[in-house]
Amino acid sequence: SAIAAGTVLAGPFLINLFPSFPQLTPSLTAAAGVGLGDDPNGAITSNLRPGWAPLVARWKLLGAGGAVIIAAYVATVSGMLSNWIFAGVLVAVIAVMPLLAAERRSNATDTPLSASPVRLARDLPLSTTDLAALDDLLGVGR
Repeated sequence: SAIAAGTVLAGPFLINLFPSFPQLTPSLTAAAGVGLGDDPNGAITSNLRPGWAPLVARWKLLGAGGAVIIAAYVATVSGMLSNWIFAGVLVAVIAVMPLLAAERRSNATDTPLSASPVRLARDLPLSTTDLAALDDLLGVGR
């Protein structure tokens, strides 16, 4: 994927695709440099992968999202939807799927907390085990 990204950024692909934006390639290259300067590991490992990781365990949700995208594509190719509606459906599915997976994960009963986070906040002070579990869940101290 790094080779494909480098080819798209360095090649004439973007200028041919968007001729009214001649400075698009240098701007995107600069944005990539700023992103790497912010986190040398890159945006994928730091920002995108944690949000999409719960989808690996939720095959039904992943399949449903894929089915919606395929149905929208078929409807677009057959002329039932416009390209902009297809683009909107694609962006919506890609934005909503990690949120649904995270919601399901936050409702899971396998958390090491003694009660729900709302109840723990109401019944302060926290026990040391609940405090350690919250620190581990939030990534504090890593």
